[in-house]
Amino acid sequence: MTMLERVESFVILMRSADMALLSLREGDEMLELQLSPQIAATDQIYTNFSGSASVKSPELGIFRPVDISSERWVKTGDIVGYVDIEALRVSVIAPETGRLGTPLHEDGTIVGYGDLLFMIEEVKPA
Repeated sequence: MTMLERVESFVILMRSADMALLSLREGDEMLELQLSPQIAATDQIYTNFSGSASVKSPELGIFRPVDISSERWVKTGDIVGYVDIEALRVSVIAPETGRLGTPLHEDGTIVGYGDLLFMIEEVKPA
């Protein structure tokens, strides 16, 4: 398994250790991750009165949804996809706990900043 395939587990580790920057080298592979402050997740959310929330693109780039079963339950902070900007990969974070709907864009689609990527239904209060 490559380091790129293990990004989600690295991010979970970084959050649990309250780390903002992680640099790894394994053989010929090198990976550097920098997490945005958790407050940035509030920019990706819009909760409406019907108990749903939107997950929006954090950047302009190529959308890469995480290979997850459709309509699975996610928790606040879970990585639900990525937006690739050349060699940089920005995490798309679930801003609320609830049932994640199917991606609204196909893998490899170019998305803009703020584009709607997913809906989270049945949002659970914190």
